[in-house]
Parts: sequence; structure tokens; C-alpha cells
Amino acid sequence: MPHGSWRVLDLDLAARLVAACRAGCQPCQQTLIPKVVKEKRATLAALAGAVYGAVPTVGFAASDTTRQWAPLARTAMQAGSGDEAFAAVDAMDEAAAAALLDDALDHWAMGDGPVLAKLSGRSPKAPHDAGPPTRWTPSGRPGSTSSPWTTWT
Repeated sequence: MPHGSWRVLDLDLAARLVAACRAGCQPCQQTLIPKVVKEKRATLAALAGAVYGAVPTVGFAASDTTRQWAPLARTAMQAGSGDEAFAAVDAMDEAAAAALLDDALDHWAMGDGPVLAKLSGRSPKAPHDAGPPTRWTPSGRPGSTSSPWTTWT
């Protein structure tokens, strides 16, 4: 999801949270999730936007919050401006923000771009014509080498 230069993202915290989810470290998650929900809403929006800005649907198991917010993330990716999506996350109560983060972390815990592409109904290129390995970049686009983020902190 595009990022405005006036927002500060805590990428270290985001990376630690994603790693904790992938490792299944419940104590780590229980420590990091409340910090993101209560103090780092821009980071929460970026984590969720990287997933829901890229997939065409949220899936049947997503919370109502995620179902309502995901179209904002997709619009942000298409328009190159995440202001509305970030504002919506800022306006959420803690329960709604936690639901959005939980849904996004489920995707992050599953793995990299090819896994998300399969789940979203997109089919990644066959190995013989795939080119360099597909990876998720901070922009949330598989294989992207440029980022719409304007500030990294």
C-alpha cells in the first residue's frame, strides 16, 4: 500500500511480528500484537495493505473489519495513495484493529508471494519462465523492485 512521507513505519517491529507468526511463537506474538494495535497503526495498515492491496478477495474466513477495509487497500494500491486506508485504520477501535491485524498476520504466516498468489486465485509463472524468484517486497507486489513507499524508517 502506498505510504505517505509523514507516516512513520516501524519496520523492525513489523519484521519481528511476522517472524513470530511464521515461527508460531505465541509469547512473542502476545507481546508484539498489542504494541502494533495500540501504538503503531501506520505499521498495522502497512502490514495489512501489503496483503489486501494485492489479493483480489479477502477470503471466507476474514473478519467483517477486514472485509470492509480491504477495498480501501486495493484502491490505495491502484491509486498510489494510501491516505484513506491509513485514516480508516487510525479510526478503528482496538478490537477492529486487532481483527484486521490478525487476518493479515494469518496471510504473512503462510509464507511468501507464491502462496498468497495461489490463495488469491492467481497462478504464478511456471518455473521455466518465472525469471528471478518471486518475493514479497514492502510494496506488497510480488517481484516488484521499486517501492511506492516514500519513507523508510
